[in-house]
Amino acid sequence: MARVLLEFVLPLAAPFLLYMLWRWLVTRAGGTVARIPWLALTLAGVVLTGLTFVGLVLTSGSDPDSVYVPAHMEDGTLVPGQFEPRPPP
Repeated sequence: MARVLLEFVLPLAAPFLLYMLWRWLVTRAGGTVARIPWLALTLAGVVLTGLTFVGLVLTSGSDPDSVYVPAHMEDGTLVPGQFEPRPPP
């Protein structure tokens, strides 16, 4: 659940939250604010979400030369799937 919030919801909602905070501060100080720029905020959220995905791809994962070992049972316990180094030929 926390992963979904950090990877999807927060980057998409961040521009809206920051805009609403700015708008609240401006109106509180007695200023006036124009209409809400929905398209610009949505595009900014989509761009931030995309940058989050690119960052995750570039900074996580395993060595490209590794081999995936799927989940299996060992001595009655479930061993989760994992990447292991490729054995030498």
